[in-house]
This record gives sequence, C-alpha cells and structure tokens, in this order.
Amino acid sequence: MEYGGGGTTICEVTITTGLQYRVAIEPYTDEEVIQFVRDFCAGLLDDQSSGENERGVPKEIDRALRNMTGLKIDRTKGPGGKRSNKDRAAELARTLPPESLRSEVFTLLRMWERTTTTITHDPGTDPDGKAWLRKIFAAVNKGQRPDVGLPRRITVTVPFRLLPGTALNISVIDTKGIDGSPLRPDLTACLENPRMVAVVCSSFNDAPGPIFEQLLKQAIDTGTSTTAFPRIVGLALARSGEAKKMRDDGEFVRLEEDGYDLQSRAGRGRAATLGLQRRAGKRVQRQQRRPRRHPRSPTGKASGNATRVRRTHRANWPRNRPPHSGYNPLPEGQGWGARLLRQRTTLGLSQKASAERLGIDPSTLAKWERGEREPAGALLSRVKRFLDEEEESKAIGPVLGTLQLATP
Repeated sequence: MEYGGGGTTICEVTITTGLQYRVAIEPYTDEEVIQFVRDFCAGLLDDQSSGENERGVPKEIDRALRNMTGLKIDRTKGPGGKRSNKDRAAELARTLPPESLRSEVFTLLRMWERTTTTITHDPGTDPDGKAWLRKIFAAVNKGQRPDVGLPRRITVTVPFRLLPGTALNISVIDTKGIDGSPLRPDLTACLENPRMVAVVCSSFNDAPGPIFEQLLKQAIDTGTSTTAFPRIVGLALARSGEAKKMRDDGEFVRLEEDGYDLQSRAGRGRAATLGLQRRAGKRVQRQQRRPRRHPRSPTGKASGNATRVRRTHRANWPRNRPPHSGYNPLPEGQGWGARLLRQRTTLGLSQKASAERLGIDPSTLAKWERGEREPAGALLSRVKRFLDEEEESKAIGPVLGTLQLATP
C-alpha cells in the first residue's frame, strides 16, 4: 500500500483480516461530490484573480478530481533543464464563466459510470496478492479507476492476522489527514472508544507534536482524560541520522540510541507537563467561579482549624502522597535546586518521575538539586512550568505522553 510523509491517503482507511484480498469503497454521494467540485472550481478562480488559493479542496481531493476528470498538471522539462507546468484545469477556468466551469468539471467526472464499490483479488489470474493490493489501492486512492467514485472510506481486507503470533484479531484505521484542528467527530470517536488505541505520528524533533498536544487538551476539556490518556500514544518518526543531532548538556550524543532516549524523555515530559497545567488551570477556574466552603464550617468561613494537619499525615509524609492540605514540612527554598526538591516532594514524585516530566536525565536533576548546576535555555522554561504545577486528586494516567520512536 502507498505510504508517504503526509497527504497520501484520500480518506479514512481501515485494514482488517478476512478470507482473501479485497478493497471495499464507500463513495461520496453525488451531492457531496458537487460540493467538492464547487470548492475545486472556486480555488481555480481564486488563482486566476488574486494568485492566492484562499478556497479550494484538500490536496488529496484535488489530486483525485484532476485524475478523474483528466484535468491534470502537465510537467515538462525544456531546454537547459528548465521545468514548466501546464495546468489543464486552470486553462479551462480561463475560458468558461464560473457556472459553466462547475458544470463542465462535474460532467467530466462521468459519475454515472462509477458504480464499483468492491474489488476482490482472483488468485487464479494474479498469484501475487500483495502486489495486486498495492496496485488496486493506489488506483482507487488517486482516483485513477474509471469505475470507482470519490472515496469517503476504504476498507482493505487481507488474508492474514495483523499481529502474527498472537490470538488478537485487530483492525487498523488510518484516519483522514489532520490539516487543521483535530477536533473532528471521527477523532473524538477514537478517543471515546475504550477498545481503540490512538497513535499520533509526528516528526522526530517536534515530538510529541501539536496534534498530540491538542488531543490531550481535548480529552481534558471533555472529561474523558481518565479513560483516554492510557490509549493515546505518540509515535515520533526519525529520519536517518536525526537522532545523533540531539544535544545532552550542550554536547551531541555519541550513539543514536542515546538520541532516541533523550527525545523520548523530553517528549514524555512535555506531554505530562501539559496535562498537569491544563488540569490545574481548570481547577483554579472552578475555584474562582464559586467560593470553596470549609468542610467543618457550614457558613463557608475558615475556622481556627483551617490549616490543621492530622498527625498521621505528618507521620506518613513523605512516604505516602502529601495530604490535600498541601502541607510540606520542607522550608521554602531560594535557589533552583531547593525549589525543585520542595515541589517534587509536594507533588509526591520521585526524582526519576520528576526528571521524566521535565524531559531530562535523573542525574541532571540530581545535580540541580545539589546546587552543582542550574537549568538554562529551553530547560529553564520547563522548570518554571514544573514549579507552577498544582497537585491533582487523580494522576494524569499511566501512559500519558507515551512516546515511541521509529528508527529509519
């Protein structure tokens, strides 16, 4: 099947296990295709008038419509190696008024001939099923089959398990590309489905990436974070040699494995910090909306026992999590090390857990706490965010910010 660095598949693609190779297509309706044609033509007219395509359709839809209508872009190389492009659709737009242009493009689609919705592999005529699947899927995905309409959803069936060697029978869903906001019904359904794991891909240096962070924010804002966080996984895709360009304490790492480990911890730290900040922010907003009533005072006024901490809490702290009163027997520190030590003990975090949240090595945090070094640069901003965090009654989740690194 086709793959690329984004903008490859035209629609949502589901891969599942069955008896034979098969491609099933759920096409858009004629009314929906007409709307795509209007947007496509509007983009052509914008190009003609201002040179900027303010409207139009996503590039995957644009590619399919051009192939289905024959209005392709011809790319040629002239004398001296100079390349030139000839846009058939743009030339048509220059010769027709807007309404006639839309009518002509829709006619060129020949929708009445595009009735095929299922294509099944025949081993008798083509023994290589995987090669057949690759060829058929590419043609359907790019709009190159004259008998298939514009796909809304494609289901690919393969005659083998997607997780060989296990008893699990899973399906893989490649959602439609995220060009803007990830707040879409199909992605929301993924987050809310307890049987689904969401894998969000990003470039190596941007991990976990803005889309991953927006999905975490959405889960927090909609109240689904408790169940959704363990099922959101970030996948950072590294190019060849990219991991060795990572710096640790100002120096390039020696091994690629060290680069992967460093970026993995940094990504997990950014994701965890984001989660805590969002939850703390909502908590502060709730407190501002209504005054908090003291548990022992029906009038809501603080009594003389407002800051009292039970002896059992003091005896068990910091072996257990700190009490919700926020009591911390450590004195307020002045330097970065003392402040970091007090904050992580207030949050009930080990040195290792705090280092992961900050995206640094535990030995680096230990040096900061001992006063041997101080955070600087980008790390300083992470430390400031960490010091501003508030403890929440529930943990962010055991797999929040899980970051897997794919080697080239």
